[in-house]
Amino acid sequence: MQPIMRIFLPVIGIFVAASIGSPANRAFDLVLGAAVGFAIAELGILRMRLNEIAKDIARLTTELRRRQTAPTTPAAPPEPSHQSIKPPELRKEPQPAKTSPEVIPHRPWQDIEPRGIPS
Repeated sequence: MQPIMRIFLPVIGIFVAASIGSPANRAFDLVLGAAVGFAIAELGILRMRLNEIAKDIARLTTELRRRQTAPTTPAAPPEPSHQSIKPPELRKEPQPAKTSPEVIPHRPWQDIEPRGIPS
């Protein structure tokens, strides 16, 4: 509703100023009427916001008073249920993975033994 008031009330101000004002300075009357309409819209919006703030302050004060008057005694611990309580199960340690026998890769270049350098 706020943007509507910012547009609607200056338009009403222009129409009121056009009907009341003199034809000699019509442009000044229109600008003045629009400014008055905008000022009235801003005051209405400001009043609504102040009312919202007042409601928030009232709500917060009642909430603060409730917290101050709340009993400080600790709550009673919950009663244990009548079901049997099982101890937690221990995790089994993982067994090492079975490994296959070590595989020696075939490297043909290792089969060649270096011979002495010919002189």
